[in-house]
Amino acid sequence: MRSSSLSPVFVAVAGLAAFIVLTGFLLPAQVASHFSAPGRADAALPRAGYLGFMLVFGAALPLFVAILSDRLLRNPRTPLNLPHRDYWLAPERRAATVDFLCRQNAGFAVQLAVFLGYVHALVVYANRLQPPRLPSVAFVAGVLLFVAAAVWRAMRLIGHLRNVSRRR
Repeated sequence: MRSSSLSPVFVAVAGLAAFIVLTGFLLPAQVASHFSAPGRADAALPRAGYLGFMLVFGAALPLFVAILSDRLLRNPRTPLNLPHRDYWLAPERRAATVDFLCRQNAGFAVQLAVFLGYVHALVVYANRLQPPRLPSVAFVAGVLLFVAAAVWRAMRLIGHLRNVSRRR
C-alpha cells in the first residue's frame, strides 16, 4: 500500500492502541466484556486478556481492511466491477482510480478504528458502574452512526463513479 493512503490508518490504529492502553488502567481486574441486549454484563475476562484482545482486534481489523483492499485493487488481474468501468479503468486513468479507491477504503478503515475506540470507551464506562452495565442507548446510537456513515461513504463513492459526464 502506498504510504499516503496507509498513513491515516496507521495514525488511527496507533491512536486507538494508545487509548486502549491508557484507559486500561481504569478497568477492574475482571472486566465485564460482553453484555446482554438490556446492557447487563453476562461475561467477563481478566483485564490483561480483554486489553490484549482489544489491542489485537482493534489494530488487526482496520489494518486488514486497508491492506487487503489495497493489495487486491493494485493487482491488475483483480476484476473490478465499477460503474462506467471502461472509463475508470482506461489505461490513462486506472492508476488514479485505484489510488482513489484505496483512499476511500483507508477512510473506512479509519472510521472502523474510531468505532472500535468508541465501543472500548463504552466498556470502560460500563465497568465503572456497579454492577457493570453497558449504556444500551449509547451503544445502539454508536452502531447506527457507524452504519449511517458507512452508507453515506458508499453512496458518495457510487455517485462519484457514476458521474462521468462532467469528466469527459
